[in-house]
Amino acid sequence: MPNPKPDPTPLALPPAHREQWPAILHQVREARALLLRDAEGFDLAAGVLEHVGQQYGRSVKTSLAKHKPALMNLIHLGAPQHHDEANRLFEVVREARNTAIHDGAWVRHLGLRLAELFLFIETAILSHMTLVKDMMVTGPTTAQPWQQLADVRRTLLLNSFSYLPVLMAAPTAGWHLIADHELVRFLANASGDTRRDLLSKSVTEAVGAGLTLIKAEPISEDQTIASIRTGSLTTPLLVVRSTKHDDQLVGIITAFDLL
Repeated sequence: MPNPKPDPTPLALPPAHREQWPAILHQVREARALLLRDAEGFDLAAGVLEHVGQQYGRSVKTSLAKHKPALMNLIHLGAPQHHDEANRLFEVVREARNTAIHDGAWVRHLGLRLAELFLFIETAILSHMTLVKDMMVTGPTTAQPWQQLADVRRTLLLNSFSYLPVLMAAPTAGWHLIADHELVRFLANASGDTRRDLLSKSVTEAVGAGLTLIKAEPISEDQTIASIRTGSLTTPLLVVRSTKHDDQLVGIITAFDLL
């Protein structure tokens, strides 16, 4: 006989602090990404699952099993179609975490099951997000117009970024994106001293020498998610405090964030 579905009334959405909600989503996505990169990160990711239960249930408890009611409540409220499967996956994960040794093909299997459970939790969280500020990645890394291209290139490579926002002054005032493919094009035919000279230029100087920036049209953090789904998402969307303060970059949102 299947387990009865939990009463959805004991816990409310969102958590006590609205700012906590995007943080929980970020933790879930990071843990799922860890499992997809390395299934043997099962124990670490299972710890994240327990932490999510603590945050959502607003209670610190001593075992993963004690967070099951909160996590199942979250999934039932946000993604009821996944409740039964999520319940089964949770039991698989819980039992595996209590096993002293799991490695090789078995731990890879467990990692995939836990990644599925995280996906259900992610779906449930997203169903309750309506504004851009709920979903955006906060504190985005930016470039400065005075920075050398060598520094910009290093930042792109170290972080595996494809784009880097930069706030330019007149005559091209406003937010722009430095794209990795445009930087490659700018440096394509240069080598030796010529390449080093180009990398020594500031972003502003490089624009004058032919580097193409992508003009960004910032959106407000209070804009609804529904209003941007039909827009162009071929490049990241830059999120500003408000249209009156469009120089204050507070986040970034990509097509991946809306999947």
